[in-house]
Amino acid sequence: MHSSSPLKNKHEMVLANKLLSWCLPASIRDAVIGDLEETYYLKQQQGLAPIAIQYWYWQQTFNLAYRFMPTTQRGLIMFILSLIVFMSMMVFGMVMGADVTAFIDVPSAMLVFPPAIFFAIAATSWQEFTFAFGCVVSDERSFSERELVQSKRVFSVLGNSALWCGGITTLIGWVAMASNISAQEFSSVIGPAFAVSILTFYYGAIVKLICYVAAQRIESKLLN
Repeated sequence: MHSSSPLKNKHEMVLANKLLSWCLPASIRDAVIGDLEETYYLKQQQGLAPIAIQYWYWQQTFNLAYRFMPTTQRGLIMFILSLIVFMSMMVFGMVMGADVTAFIDVPSAMLVFPPAIFFAIAATSWQEFTFAFGCVVSDERSFSERELVQSKRVFSVLGNSALWCGGITTLIGWVAMASNISAQEFSSVIGPAFAVSILTFYYGAIVKLICYVAAQRIESKLLN
């Protein structure tokens, strides 16, 4: 097998090669990509239509990804599946409890997500923040203990910041309600106003849960 080849217009398949690099085991990655690129080049020399060659390349890429991802990216797949199950159950609860739109409020989200992200970056660094997400999604690469500890800290700060931002802004909303709702308006206003005020804590709790799972995924790598 060949580890490299003079692939013409190699930039056309850069995304496919990135997918292959991500899902293939390190022991065969270079050889498999090299063979695919060499065959791609030979098909170009034979005068086959570019669209047909690209279709073939992507077909081989997806076949290999389907074969090896359950092994090389098993942890990530389970992490994503757990998020999908959680989101599905959450949406089911929303639908059963009330109109889904009642749980969506952009101003409330803006009071939680951006501040939590900025706090996490301020407490660590932009490089550590972005690296932490790579640490969660990668099963193939071996990380140092220091990198894992830093990544776990990023998710700890992010989750805690989101929860605190949600709780504080919810309290601010309650104070505002108590200060501005008259006795005559209380019964008609308190329900909707309370529902909106609690959304910030709701969003913060969601971020906290996801960050907790991400931190535990990193913790499992520390223990291995």
